[in-house]
Amino acid sequence: MRFVPDQEAALRARLIDQLSTLSEAEPPVLAEYVIALLKNDVALDDLKKTCNDELHDFLQDNTPLFVDKLFEDLQDWSWMSGAKKTSFSNYSAGPSP
Repeated sequence: MRFVPDQEAALRARLIDQLSTLSEAEPPVLAEYVIALLKNDVALDDLKKTCNDELHDFLQDNTPLFVDKLFEDLQDWSWMSGAKKTSFSNYSAGPSP
């Protein structure tokens, strides 16, 4: 997946915000890791599986929801202009009870 610089910067900021409530890892570092994963040149289904596999150690039970929402957001960039904001605030860091 390729991004223009404005998209990548907006995505990085969005990821940092979202990941801060989902993981104990440093949000800027984890955001860079997510972006690096997304830059793999593979089929979309393979990319989604890779993200689920690679992010599980960081996001635990939140991984499937995060990855699904991430891929939805990447198909609809309207959030970038502020027209549509989605929050991961209903997800908690760590495993669900």
